[in-house]
Amino acid sequence: MLSPLPSRPFVILLPLRICSSGKQIRFGQYRFFFSSSDGSEPPHVHAEHNGQVAKFWLDPIEKAKSGRLPAHRLTAIERLIIDHQVELIEAWNDYFGD
Repeated sequence: MLSPLPSRPFVILLPLRICSSGKQIRFGQYRFFFSSSDGSEPPHVHAEHNGQVAKFWLDPIEKAKSGRLPAHRLTAIERLIIDHQVELIEAWNDYFGD
């Protein structure tokens, strides 16, 4: 049974699923991915929902591009990134070899 988090009582931590390519990560209905051309930039992740893609820096967590996603989707994506920041940074480092 999941216990509620005090600051965000309705957040459910979804299982992390890294696809076989190693550069795609799924959290429920959102697909997070890295692009092979991103290695020269600071760690970040692209988040896709229904064909719209946003970009978030991972440390510190900050929206870089909204990709026309509505505010409630961006908020949900940012919460997932906050909750899974360590795993996302580890996946970035594994993919880009840091």
